[in-house]
Amino acid sequence: MRLQRVLAWREVARRIAHDIRNPLTPIQLSTERMQRKYAAVHAEDPVFGECTQAILSGVNTLKRLVDEFTRFARMPVPHLEEGDLPVEIRAIVDTYRTTYPGIRWEFRQEGPPLAWFDPIQIRRAVTNLLDNAAAALEGRGSVTVACTHDEAAGKVRIDVADDGPGIPPGDRDRLFEPYFSRREGGTGLGLAIVSAIANDHGGAVRMRDNTPRGTVFEMEFPVRPPANGNIGSVAPGIDDGRRGS
Repeated sequence: MRLQRVLAWREVARRIAHDIRNPLTPIQLSTERMQRKYAAVHAEDPVFGECTQAILSGVNTLKRLVDEFTRFARMPVPHLEEGDLPVEIRAIVDTYRTTYPGIRWEFRQEGPPLAWFDPIQIRRAVTNLLDNAAAALEGRGSVTVACTHDEAAGKVRIDVADDGPGIPPGDRDRLFEPYFSRREGGTGLGLAIVSAIANDHGGAVRMRDNTPRGTVFEMEFPVRPPANGNIGSVAPGIDDGRRGS
């Protein structure tokens, strides 16, 4: 049912992106032309500069929204390849350690040494989870990212745990719905994209409370694609005979 809703929302996102994108360019070009032609004439009138700048700022905001809608609507089929998942995730965490020095970032690795995944999509999913954690902490706190391996189940799990204020009970059932967000300026697509990527990898994403406070998001998917190859596609040059081994 969740997958059906996501597919329906992708179609909505595609239409929204198409309908909004068309008028943005002429609005931007016309405003920039007005600035060039009339800025000198209205140099002593601050209203002209403020209004034209407000239009351009609004256009840029809409463009960012359209880009997010487009990315959500056109989620690519994952191209799985065998790689070192912990190394991939550690590199992302290191980037956030530099970007948010007020937050304590910790990375824990408990395997697996190798897994099958789409590097671009997994980076996108982890980035969205880290963005959410950083926003919840508002620049102060700690985030622990763990990559673990359930050998018996044949699955890999990525946990992102923060010690922020947590998720209100009334919001939890809607967390992964497209366009649901309590964050000012948020599109509500971040967790929906994470959920779609997890589904495309044959897995799922869940949320639970952290102890003693905060939130944990768990993304889990098979270490290897199934023998029937239903999950995504294997990247070119990889031996298909290894899918179910």
